[in-house]
Amino acid sequence: MRGLALRVWRGLLAMDVISRLARMTPEAKIETLQKLIQEKKREIENLEEEIAELELQIKPPKQSEAAKNLREGEAA
Repeated sequence: MRGLALRVWRGLLAMDVISRLARMTPEAKIETLQKLIQEKKREIENLEEEIAELELQIKPPKQSEAAKNLREGEAA
């Protein structure tokens, strides 16, 4: 549900940006587009952080060789 709401919100923002761009001076368009780029970069960073968190949940932490050898030595 959150994903759908986010997509709807993005669509509305995109429509707003497009309508504003149609009425702006070139300087104002550049400024708006630069802000949009920054927002998208932050969005990408957030997505990458979320992916990293999920990857940590599905991958067991790697054991160091020393820890493996210690456990093998204790078992023997």
